Amino acid sequence: MRRQQGQPNRMTNRNRASYSEARLVRILQNESGLSARELAERIDIRPPSLTKILDRLEERGQIERVRDSEDSRVWRISLTEQGRSEMQRLREDSSAELSQAIENSLTKDEQNTFSELCDKLSAALSELANENQKGTVNR
Repeated sequence: MRRQQGQPNRMTNRNRASYSEARLVRILQNESGLSARELAERIDIRPPSLTKILDRLEERGQIERVRDSEDSRVWRISLTEQGRSEMQRLREDSSAELSQAIENSLTKDEQNTFSELCDKLSAALSELANENQKGTVNR
């Protein structure tokens, strides 16, 4: 479906900042206490852009910034409980949107085939990850 000229692209305009925020929150969920510099490198944005995102997240109570105990110039960023709850909500919303898109785009037979293929890919990737982990341990 083509969008008409002059009509905003809902996915990019509506979710641009949210996408960066979600990426940042996802990283913090796995690695709490990163510095702003480390976060900017991980999500590949400039520090001033990151500062704006961090300010918004902090205003909403989703992150907290704490001075590094060894270097007072550095701020360590962590998710709050509210931030973790928001991450869970985003995950659930994304899952629901994906499920709806699949249901709207594929027939039941195609959905079943797609599900089987995803299961096969998941199993293959898990096996590969296990092999890589064993290889790392054996080195």
